[in-house]
Amino acid sequence: TLREVYKKEAEAKGLLERLKDVKKQSEEVNSLLEQEKNFKIKNFFDDMVKKLNLNSNQRGDAKISEESVLNKRYTEVTLQAQFQKLDMKQLCELLQALEQKERIYTKELIVNKVGGNSLSVTLTFATLTAQAEKKKV
Repeated sequence: TLREVYKKEAEAKGLLERLKDVKKQSEEVNSLLEQEKNFKIKNFFDDMVKKLNLNSNQRGDAKISEESVLNKRYTEVTLQAQFQKLDMKQLCELLQALEQKERIYTKELIVNKVGGNSLSVTLTFATLTAQAEKKKV
């Protein structure tokens, strides 16, 4: 019926719009990856912790994992770190430093109050690398 034709036409238009958005996002990601070809998430994290003077608050070494994503076009490199005895100001500064870096994105943030104004924080954030340029992190 004519109604079905119009419905299919609307679905096709929606899919084409989505495809256009995905292509635009892919171009933006590729451009960002191209700007910082030698970006290492661990180096960024170590520098950030040092700059914010959080070395004594970090508990253990940061854990890094890699996973192939988006039809194996990219590798997602994830870093998980734990902090103890942070106050709210330190946590806000840490999150602001992460937010300012376009190359990374936050995946998970777990905050527990451990007494007084003291916080225990588990932070997981990630970046993408092009599959072709996959190197040691």
